[in-house]
Amino acid sequence: MLPILAQFPSLETLSLTDNNLKSLPSDLSSLKHLHSLNINNNLFENFNELVKALQTLPALKILSLNLHQNEEVELVLNTLSNLEILNDQSNSNTSS
Repeated sequence: MLPILAQFPSLETLSLTDNNLKSLPSDLSSLKHLHSLNINNNLFENFNELVKALQTLPALKILSLNLHQNEEVELVLNTLSNLEILNDQSNSNTSS
């Protein structure tokens, strides 16, 4: 997936909703301008690895992600310190 996305170096917004993704590449840092990402309704197998991958997105400010436990919300908010908006479909959490 990343080689295809890397062909769009100015990509700012990306929706990968409903793609049955089980993981994301561990290093997404080549997507330097990506500030908004929607990854709702996928099948991520390892939430900690997902958050580590998201941490490599230098410009990420807006994240839409299904969260099912308070621990997941806390991990995202504590790890992704540049995040301005977290759109959790189950709880509609927002961070400023």
